[in-house]
Amino acid sequence: YRKVAPELGLRVAYYPFSRGGGELEGGMMPTRIVIDGQPADRAILFNFRAHAIAQLPFWRVAPFVLVGGGGLGTTGALGRDVDQSVHFGAGVKLFLNHRTALRLDVRDVVGARRRVDAGAVSYPEVLLGVSMVLGRKSQKKPPKDSDGDGFLDHSDACPFEPGIAPDGCPERDRDGDGFLDSQDMCPDVPGIAPDGCPEQ
Repeated sequence: YRKVAPELGLRVAYYPFSRGGGELEGGMMPTRIVIDGQPADRAILFNFRAHAIAQLPFWRVAPFVLVGGGGLGTTGALGRDVDQSVHFGAGVKLFLNHRTALRLDVRDVVGARRRVDAGAVSYPEVLLGVSMVLGRKSQKKPPKDSDGDGFLDHSDACPFEPGIAPDGCPERDRDGDGFLDSQDMCPDVPGIAPDGCPEQ
């Protein structure tokens, strides 16, 4: 076979814990048989496998390691053959948002090659994929109280100024005489001490 071939695949994962889970995946690699250094007949390599994965989920980045097993096969010019395989590797996920992530895996797949010889052969892989998270509930943002006055922004007439009942706005001095309305006996007429009313 050619030493380098593209691989197309699909992966299904289940994570019962934020730090670990399991994955099932399958892939196919269209390639050619090489005879005397020249590409000849077409062939397809394929795999199906499962593995356990452990990860460290940080803010948007989650490095991980995995180990598992499955089968590695071929069909096409050289007939059909499926051999057992084990694989191990590491990688990193980069979350673009709550449901989508880019993923990079670097792995080594060790196949038995029972019909070819009695030994094992190593097949390195570099995989780049896009992951979609299904079934995760949307994270609802808690209601905000920007000024910390106990009135939530959606019901606060002055959301960026600490205030009081009934509307969450600061206490006012409607007549501008220096006496707050709650202490001004004449809140609509400028006045003087002691009660905020005009001099009689």
